[in-house]
Amino acid sequence: MVVELLVVQDVVVLLVVFQVVVQDVVVLWLVLKLVVVVWLVLQEVVVDLVVAHVVVQVVVVELLVLKLVVVDWLVVHDVVVALVVFQEVVYVVVVELLVLNVVVVLRLVVQLVVVALVVFQVVVKVVVVL
Repeated sequence: MVVELLVVQDVVVLLVVFQVVVQDVVVLWLVLKLVVVVWLVLQEVVVDLVVAHVVVQVVVVELLVLKLVVVDWLVVHDVVVALVVFQEVVYVVVVELLVLNVVVVLRLVVQLVVVALVVFQVVVKVVVVL
């Protein structure tokens, strides 16, 4: 009778551990999906910033042509400087987005390590109980 109760208790513990492992797999899958979504959003933002960069370059070229034809050199020079500053701001935003991407990935890695440690703790408790 006692042995049967211990066997049933072991089976229940193993089922709980299996449930925790399944939940961890589901959490990891959801985290992976979240990482993919964040990565896709960041890629779209980077593409938009690259397009803005190209537009800025086109505007700079058009302003240089306009400078040669009509406008005073100092006015065009000021506009070009402003566009170059805007281009540098775009570069800074791209770098900040890349840093944000790294921070998000590092945070997810830390969360995965914590989940793994919790699973390891449960496994150790199961082994100690057995």
